[in-house]
Amino acid sequence: MNISARIFVLLLGVTVLNGLVFAEEPRDVLLRYVTVDESARGFAPRGSFYPNFTNQPPAGDWTLPEWTGKHPLFALVSLGDQERLMVLDIAGPKSLMYDCVFFDANANLDLTDDPVIQGKARRSRGSYVNVEFPAEDVTIEHGGRSHPYRFQPSLSAYKNESRETSPAFPGYNLRASLEVQCYYAGAFSLGGKKYSLMLADSNGNGIFGDALSRCSNCWSRGRIHLMGDTLFLTEGGEPGYYDGVSFGAWWRVGGRLMSAAMDPSRKKLTLTPVEGLLFPVTLSAEAERMMLIEDKEFKGITCFRPGREIQLPAGTYRFVDYRLVRKETNGALWHLQASVGTGATPVEVGADLKPEIVFGEPFRPVVEVPNWSCARRSGGSLRLNFEIYGAGGESVDEVSLLSGTSSLALAKRSSRPKEPAYIILTPEGELVDRGTFEYG
Repeated sequence: MNISARIFVLLLGVTVLNGLVFAEEPRDVLLRYVTVDESARGFAPRGSFYPNFTNQPPAGDWTLPEWTGKHPLFALVSLGDQERLMVLDIAGPKSLMYDCVFFDANANLDLTDDPVIQGKARRSRGSYVNVEFPAEDVTIEHGGRSHPYRFQPSLSAYKNESRETSPAFPGYNLRASLEVQCYYAGAFSLGGKKYSLMLADSNGNGIFGDALSRCSNCWSRGRIHLMGDTLFLTEGGEPGYYDGVSFGAWWRVGGRLMSAAMDPSRKKLTLTPVEGLLFPVTLSAEAERMMLIEDKEFKGITCFRPGREIQLPAGTYRFVDYRLVRKETNGALWHLQASVGTGATPVEVGADLKPEIVFGEPFRPVVEVPNWSCARRSGGSLRLNFEIYGAGGESVDEVSLLSGTSSLALAKRSSRPKEPAYIILTPEGELVDRGTFEYG
């Protein structure tokens, strides 16, 4: 082998080693299980599940009590690895709405050995009825292990003759849910920095740490809709509402890429460095947090303060959403949240490539007229939508002031920017209409 060949091999080896991540020990993050009191104030991660009720009990060897009402409603609820039966009934003939919940808390197919969850119904605004129930504590079985769990039934009903739920309450449409009243919290240090986290069971299935997946039956409007649990992560202090991001199979935090695995039965979260070849990806803007997906396996990468460059394995990636935090010269702090559509351009990551994920500034305002509004006959109203798009084609979902006193004009009774104004002119320049857009 001549000298030039040896130099080439040496340089190639150095190049490979620069992108190669060697094995590191997994890092266990100890967690604490936190229940939310019904009267608690302040931020606490939540989740919910909406059971599908029917007029007949599902197939199965169920032991059922005698019902007070003539038209109980039945639903199966999946919590962990088990399905449990939930039944709505009334306490008596004077009940304003379904105010009793029978729930197979111990998952033994017998609803006669579980205490009845008694609620209080209140009528509001004439045609609305809300029922408040106390929280219920159960044990979840998942993957051969068990962990505690707390949820609270909730029921609301409103007059809608065309969508009647049960003949027990004619003309009423019912919406019942199980509201998650617990979460896990913890802290860890990485690269000399301390991070605090909260983990919510957002989809209300009793399993904490569900990695994000695509929601195939969600209404789209050109967006990528995700399912899974939510991670609230911050550097120092306690996480808040705006610190939420989807729980990805991989996390990019503290300059490292790690896989994340949750074990609620042992109250721990394990972060394992991703090994193998990683390649650089440039980010066009600095984000507070960002959610990326790998197209082939739809693997989510949760990025916290990723800076302007990250390292990823070879593959095809695209961003789903992000949050920016920006400061005015006077110190006022703003944040912006945006999400991308299904038509966003992916980037290829690998050797000899220079991929860049483009997003954020500059933003451009656009006024859109929906097709259905254009199709209306002349003389009718016209719908105008005000949208803000980023450099990657993403749509801005929210812009609001977090702290400080802004030098910009704000909307009435809101921390958002003042509503934009519009003017409509004919081709000849004659005024047709003018006004301001409304948030909503």
